Amino acid sequence: PSALPPVVDATSVPVAAPAAERPEHRQPSPAARPQLAPAPAPVPRQDEQETQEDAPPPSAPAVVAVKHEQSVREDLRTLREEIRSRVESDLERLKSLRED
Repeated sequence: PSALPPVVDATSVPVAAPAAERPEHRQPSPAARPQLAPAPAPVPRQDEQETQEDAPPPSAPAVVAVKHEQSVREDLRTLREEIRSRVESDLERLKSLRED
């Protein structure tokens, strides 16, 4: 006679709660989340600083946002060009090494 495990009715087997219902997986309420401090205003570099008399009058937030976006786009363009030139020079160096 083989020793078979006892037959278990599937309805009597305890099932773990879905992960979303377990307390350790629930998202904390917004009130319980720590609030992040606002980011400090960026400090302009020395060459970007203007004296008080040079400073333009305060602009509307939309104008400031557009100017910021334009400067970010310029920075990205500059970075892309710099990366492209570095990659090209690296490729040239690799080609010359391969030929040697």
